[in-house]
Amino acid sequence: MKNKSLMSLVSNSSCVQLNPWFITGFTDGDGCFHISVYKDNIGKTAKFRVSPTFVILLNKKDLKLLTDIREYFGAGTINKASNDTAVRFDIRSLENINSVVIPHFQKYPLKTQKLADFLLFKAAVELVNKGEHLTEEGLSKIMALKASMNKGLTANLI
Repeated sequence: MKNKSLMSLVSNSSCVQLNPWFITGFTDGDGCFHISVYKDNIGKTAKFRVSPTFVILLNKKDLKLLTDIREYFGAGTINKASNDTAVRFDIRSLENINSVVIPHFQKYPLKTQKLADFLLFKAAVELVNKGEHLTEEGLSKIMALKASMNKGLTANLI
């Protein structure tokens, strides 16, 4: 057998059962835990909506791997990214984040700085689960968590 990289074996296999630690390691490198807070004319508090999302963005040549990851989680969607050379896997459903994403990363913890982002993400999801995002105080807590994650607050929310 020719010497192939792990990525090509995973991407080209027709029936791959991914190891949970592979998912965690891959997320450490290419995943993102994100809390979107955006203006909403229907929102109950300060007209903002809170949307937690788990994301992996890859080159479109790795679509098969994202399909395998979606199959592993049993949830999520895959779409073309805005730059047309990438594809994006995401899980946005609060139910799936609570039942699939959070339990996975609790059982198979991240090893990099991404662990801190996951813990902040989880804390924000817990606030949403309790309905605290519907109060100004709760929304402020979520914004503080969001500001500490990834790249921080966007200019239009500062």
